[in-house]
Amino acid sequence: TVGGGFSFSGNAVATITGGILEDNKAGSGGGMIIQGGANAVISNVTIRNNSARKHGGAIYVYMSTLEFRGGTVQENIASDRGGGIYASDNSTLTVSGGKITGFAKSGNGAAMYVYNAASVVEIQGVEFANNTANQTSLAYGGGAIQIRNGNTTPVKIIGCKFTGNSSTGGSGAADPLGIARENFIREYRNIMAHLVDGAPLLLDARQGRIPLSV
Repeated sequence: TVGGGFSFSGNAVATITGGILEDNKAGSGGGMIIQGGANAVISNVTIRNNSARKHGGAIYVYMSTLEFRGGTVQENIASDRGGGIYASDNSTLTVSGGKITGFAKSGNGAAMYVYNAASVVEIQGVEFANNTANQTSLAYGGGAIQIRNGNTTPVKIIGCKFTGNSSTGGSGAADPLGIARENFIREYRNIMAHLVDGAPLLLDARQGRIPLSV
């Protein structure tokens, strides 16, 4: 099963404002799934204590559009990827404001996992705190974010705060945030995402975007 709390698919258009989504379980998308061309705008919602046996402890976005504004995502668990938000396959994801924090378990990308070439992602003014990825492979990790499989459209991370994120293994495990690659720019360590497979990234920490690739 997918979408423990809500499931939006096809041509669905959903707007959710305020409230709490908690204590749901699913194979993927513990809190909700947005798939197959659906469009959702979620504002000032707290999503907590949801779990997925595979991907997207809080939210799973597949070939769809999600705008997440000012909410809190906390204490969600994915056994594999994306303890908070998982976005893949021609999805558009915009996250602005709010906080993603406190995941106890996720294989890769504890707070957020972005996968596949056409995903369009912009993350602005979000706090990522105390997320943990339990991954031992040297190829993966990402205590806060993992971006992989060569996204052709750069992921934009603008004015975010990263504190206390960690990976128990994988590349970047020795970094205090657990999300670094060995060839990243050190002065931007506090807004750095874990990159694999050459995915481009734009950072806007000091009013100037810095294109990076690995």
